[in-house]
Amino acid sequence: MPWKREIPMDQKMMLISDWLGGDFSKSELARYYGVSQPTVHKWISRYVQEGNKGLEERSRAPLSCPHQTGNQITIGQRNQRQLTC
Repeated sequence: MPWKREIPMDQKMMLISDWLGGDFSKSELARYYGVSQPTVHKWISRYVQEGNKGLEERSRAPLSCPHQTGNQITIGQRNQRQLTC
């Protein structure tokens, strides 16, 4: 028999449904669903602010890279290479 696998969105929706029912505290929900209390708070906050769309998976890619070489330097290097060729 295959393992029962839950889709993360379904798990989040069940958690929100249980929370809206008012029968469970956030700490009880965290224990039951195997996630941290800050994660439960984050999911509930996103649901309140954005509805179902707030529960969708988000990119974990950084918005910026502070040690990345600036565009002006890169363009200058490219121009310098073209002049030497």
